[in-house]
Amino acid sequence: MAMRKGLVYSLMSVLLITPIILLFVIYSKINRMEGQNTVVEIRADELGSFYKSFMHDLGRSLDISTRRSLLYSNNFIITNGIPFDNPAEKFSQLILDGNLNGEEIGLLTGSDTLPCNTLTCHKEKYLDLSNEFGYNLDVEIISVDISPYDSWNINSSATVRITIEDPEMEMKIDRISKKSVKVPVLDFEDPLYFLNTKGKISRKVKKASNNPFTRGTNGKGWFLGEVTQNPTLGDKSKVLITENIDGLNPTELNQFAGLVTDDYIQPPIGLDIPFLVGTGNGTSIEIGEIVYTENTTFKVWDTDSEILYKNYHSSDSGPSYFDRLENRTYISDTYKAQSPHAIGLVSFVDLDEMELRGLQVNRSLSVLDYKYFRGETDSVE
Repeated sequence: MAMRKGLVYSLMSVLLITPIILLFVIYSKINRMEGQNTVVEIRADELGSFYKSFMHDLGRSLDISTRRSLLYSNNFIITNGIPFDNPAEKFSQLILDGNLNGEEIGLLTGSDTLPCNTLTCHKEKYLDLSNEFGYNLDVEIISVDISPYDSWNINSSATVRITIEDPEMEMKIDRISKKSVKVPVLDFEDPLYFLNTKGKISRKVKKASNNPFTRGTNGKGWFLGEVTQNPTLGDKSKVLITENIDGLNPTELNQFAGLVTDDYIQPPIGLDIPFLVGTGNGTSIEIGEIVYTENTTFKVWDTDSEILYKNYHSSDSGPSYFDRLENRTYISDTYKAQSPHAIGLVSFVDLDEMELRGLQVNRSLSVLDYKYFRGETDSVE
């Protein structure tokens, strides 16, 4: 009888202990699987972070190498006294590997005190880093493209194929990616002045920060001229500023270089001159002032102040910065087609400064820089 009771108790013990053992085994397996999943997730995150770091630093290399290419182009013009032809093509090569026509350019490739920031150097740096992480890395720089973004900035972009493999975890990233940066041309030399004044006048691109006389809501074209408020004195050297154009016909208005009106009007049919409407206070500008406006900003500027401050303005008619590097006094159709924005620049020639530097001046020409340097007077555009 006692033996039977012992057997029963033993069976009961086994039945009680077995589920506990099974639960322990299952829990251990789950922990091991979760641990393995955690390791995989960590390695995957590290791989993704390596890719993001590569692309972030690619943008930084693009920015620095584009700025150095701009500086090199300025130095080239100042040293040689000739235009820097095909700047977009040359910048692409400089940014890629720092070489131009078989010559290594130290400003790009680096020196004892200046690190290399070409895309090739960026690639080599990350190849070394990948070895430290135990990755297999392959980078193909598919293209480097440089184009005007707007009047004040260059768009610099690189398309790369990057393959990063973690052989230990058998995981891989394989992507074709594009990185673009906007690089400003502000404070760089304007080659148009240097090349057209025998190096006697230096001018850096500076965006106007002072206030305009006034601004409108809509307009067409550009004009430069002396302010008048008398609609009967039609003169192509004068800009008519009026509260409204009631009682004035297009034939009368077309005798002026441009029209500024305070009213928010729809320009009449037959008005062929440049205009700016909706200024609200344009008639407060003093008669006799020389003013300039262009439809990229709808602002009226005091020309004397702009000459004094050596300011630049966005323009649809003046040459872009790339055009200026090539000593071109008009916007290239090629560059214009590369951006939906206005890419041109315009400044005002300081004739007094030119005379002081011993240059012969022609005061009958336009003071708009690109028109002066091609020997033109002001005309309606």
